[in-house]
Amino acid sequence: MAPKPICIDGFNPGGCQLENSTGVSVSITGDINTDEGAAITIRGGSDNTLTSSGNINVVEDVLSSGVQLDNTSGNRVTINGDINIFGERGGLLAEGIFVVDDSYDNTIQTGNITISGEEDAVGIYISNFGTSSLGNTIQTGDITISGGDDGGYGIFLDGAWNDTIVTGNISIEDPFAAGIIAVDSDGVSIQVNGDISLIGGDTVAIGLLDSDSTSITVSGDITTAHDAIEVIDSSFNTITLNGKVSANAGDDAAIYVNSTSDNNTFTLNQGSVIDGRLHNDGSNNTLKLNLGAGRSYALETTGSSSWTIEDLNNRPMVTGSAYGIGVGNMETQGHEMYQRTYQINQTLQQRQLANYKGNATPYWINSYYNESSRSGSANLSSNNLQFSNHRSGINLGYRVTQYEQPIELLFNYENSSMNHDDFNHQISSDSMMVGVLMPNIQHIAGGELSVNAMVGISDFRGNRQVMTNSAGYSGMRTIGSDYQAKHYVVGAGWLKALFKGEMLQTYVNIGADINHQRMESYREEAYYKFDSRDITQLQTRMTLAVDAQPFNNQLNINVNLGVENRNMIAGTQQGLSLNNTKTEYSHMNQTNTYLTSSLNISYPFTNTISAYAAYQYFDSGDDIKMSSGQIGVSGSF
Repeated sequence: MAPKPICIDGFNPGGCQLENSTGVSVSITGDINTDEGAAITIRGGSDNTLTSSGNINVVEDVLSSGVQLDNTSGNRVTINGDINIFGERGGLLAEGIFVVDDSYDNTIQTGNITISGEEDAVGIYISNFGTSSLGNTIQTGDITISGGDDGGYGIFLDGAWNDTIVTGNISIEDPFAAGIIAVDSDGVSIQVNGDISLIGGDTVAIGLLDSDSTSITVSGDITTAHDAIEVIDSSFNTITLNGKVSANAGDDAAIYVNSTSDNNTFTLNQGSVIDGRLHNDGSNNTLKLNLGAGRSYALETTGSSSWTIEDLNNRPMVTGSAYGIGVGNMETQGHEMYQRTYQINQTLQQRQLANYKGNATPYWINSYYNESSRSGSANLSSNNLQFSNHRSGINLGYRVTQYEQPIELLFNYENSSMNHDDFNHQISSDSMMVGVLMPNIQHIAGGELSVNAMVGISDFRGNRQVMTNSAGYSGMRTIGSDYQAKHYVVGAGWLKALFKGEMLQTYVNIGADINHQRMESYREEAYYKFDSRDITQLQTRMTLAVDAQPFNNQLNINVNLGVENRNMIAGTQQGLSLNNTKTEYSHMNQTNTYLTSSLNISYPFTNTISAYAAYQYFDSGDDIKMSSGQIGVSGSF
C-alpha cells in the first residue's frame, strides 16, 4: 500500500496525510475518492487544522478509514460532507473515524458515516493498544452500517479516557451488532441525538465492560434483537434514556447489570418506555424515574439485588419491583369540583339578579359548552400538571310563586371529558344535579340575601396509560376504571344595587358555597385501588355587575367582573394501594384564585319570551384558563 501524498490546499482527490506536522492549516476542496487505506491521516505532530468541503468515499480492499488520527494531539478536523465506505471487494475492517495510540485533545467533526458490505465495521473507533486516548471530541451525523457478517459497531471504545462523542441516529444491520461498546474506558461522555436501531441475532445497544464513570445519553428509541443495555464489571456510570427501549420485543433485558457492577444510575426521562427485563445483580444501582407527574408505571425487576428506586415527580410509588401512579385526577380534583358547579353558579347569579330587578320569568332553559386547560411546565411537576377539560350541559329551571318567598327549582345535566398529561389519564363523566334557589330570603344591609342547595351524582369512566415491562404489552398497557361520586352543595349570596340609572345599573354580588364530594372506592384493574374520599371545599366569590339597556329596553347587556376562590378544607389526602401496598397522596393545589369575566345579552322576542346568550372567561393563579359559551330562553309558556 503506497503512502498517501501530503495534504495540501485545494484538491486532494485520492486522499492525503500529515506526518509529524505541527501547526499546519489545510483546506481541502471537493470530494476524496480512494480505494485503499485511510482517506485522511494525521500521524504524529500536533495542533493542525484540516477542513474538507466535500464527501469522503472509500471503496475498501482490506483495511480502510475515513479519518485516522495516530499518536497525535490538539488537531481539529472538520469534514463538511459525509464519510462513505463501500466494501465492494470483500473488505475485512473499516472505520469511519479511527483514533489510535495515545492521541489526545483532538476535535473531529463530520457529517453522516455510512459503511456497507464490510466484514467488520465501526463508525467511531478509539483503540489504544495498551495506552489510552484522552480528551478527544468527536461529533458526527448519523451512523449507518449494513451488509456485514462478522461485526458492526456504531461506537467502539477501547482504552478511552474523558473523550466526548456526539452522534445522530445509529442504525446497524449485522449478525453481531452493537450501538455503543466501551471497554476499559473511563470518564467518557456519549450523546446519541436520535435512535439506536440494531438488526441481527446477537446485538446489544449499549455495552460497558470494565468501564467506570462514563455518561451516555440517548434521546431517541432503542431497538435490539437481544439485551438493550449491558453493564459488566463497571461502576459509577450514568445512562440517561428519553425514548422507548425494546429488548427483543420485551423477551430480553432492557437493562442488565452483573454482580460486579455497582453504583450505576439509569435515568428514565419523560417519553421513556421500558419493554424488557430490569435485571440487577450488583449493589447500589439506581433507577431514577423522571417520567412526568401524569405517567403511571408498573415495572417488574429481576436479579439477586434490589434496585434503588427514585421517583423525581412527587407521585405515589412503592418498591419491591417499582409501581407508581400518575397524579392525574387526584391533583386536579379540587379544580374539577369548582368547574362542576361553575356554570350552575353563573346561572343562579343571573336568576338572583332577575328576581332582584323584578323581571324573573317562571321558566328558563339554557345549554352551555366550556373548555379549560393548563399548559403545565413540561408536565414533570404534580404542582402544575397539564390538562384539558371539555364540558357541555343543560340547565332547566322553574320559578314557584305560590309561597310567600319565591323558590326556583333547578335541574342540571353535564357531560365532561378530562385529559391529563397528553392522554396519560383520561376521564369522562355524566352527571346530574337538582337543587333549589331562594333568591330573596332576607333583606340585609340594603341588599337581598339568597340561599341555595343542590345534590347530585356523577358516573365516571377512566382510562389510564401504564408503562409496564410485563410480557405481552410492548411497554404500555391501558387500564380502565368505573366509579361514582355524590355531590352536596349549600351556599348563599348577597346582591345589592350600587347605582340605578335609566339606562345603566351597577350591582355587587358576594357569595360563598360549601361544596362537598363523596368519591366511592374503586379499582383500576390489576395495579391500583383507590380508597373512598370525602372532599370539602369552600368556594367564595365577589362580582361587580353592570346592566345596560341602550335601545329602549329592547336589549339588555350585562357585564360581570369578579374574583373567585376555592379552598380545600377537608379531604386533602387520597389513600390508595399500588400492587396491594398501601400509600397515599397529599393534594398539592389545595387553593386557587380565579379572575372571572362574563358578557350576557338578552333580547325579548315577545312580551313573554326572551332569548339570551353569554360568554364567560376566567384565568387562575395556577395558570388555568377557561372559556365558555351559553345560549338559552326564558319566559312564560
